[in-house]
Amino acid sequence: MVEQIELQIRKYRKARGLTLTDLARLIGTTAQTISRLERSKMKLSVGWIDQIAEVLDVSPYLLLGAPIRPESTVLGTLDAEGALVPQSSTQLPAKAASLSIDAKDPIAVQLSRSIGRYDAGDVLIGDRMRRPSKMPRYYCDAFVGLPSGWQVLRRLEDRRGDLFTLAEMVPDGKIERDCEVLWVAPIALRVSCL
Repeated sequence: MVEQIELQIRKYRKARGLTLTDLARLIGTTAQTISRLERSKMKLSVGWIDQIAEVLDVSPYLLLGAPIRPESTVLGTLDAEGALVPQSSTQLPAKAASLSIDAKDPIAVQLSRSIGRYDAGDVLIGDRMRRPSKMPRYYCDAFVGLPSGWQVLRRLEDRRGDLFTLAEMVPDGKIERDCEVLWVAPIALRVSCL
């Protein structure tokens, strides 16, 4: 198991494009300490795992190499304009399948109508990110949580600091600039019925 943990730390560090020095700086330690942790030359505590997972923006379970299947929180369905229509737990469809995706905070929405390039009935799964610095800079489809309480599907056109340019995913859709967001969940997976 320890060998697996060191490989996972190195794997996710490199996937994020971080050097030993970069990761050490973000955690508040030295590159030598990170190197020792990756090579099992130093005891790896739960505290270290939590810190490293937070900086790498992955679940601690992924660092442990655990065979987890994170369940996506089903938020509801989307209407034709891409706005979320929340559903109570009694209205949600029965669990028909379990998908394992590499996401820290997966959420899922089923489309009640076609919108943009997505078809009615599609299930879209996004990875919710709550820190603007971790959010994508531009050009991806994503669920977006707005300060007004609305949760919508939009195309992220651009990001400047903590402000986003959001485009509706309908023909001649409105483009909103300098939008504040609470969270962004880039679409990580689309499940379509054949």
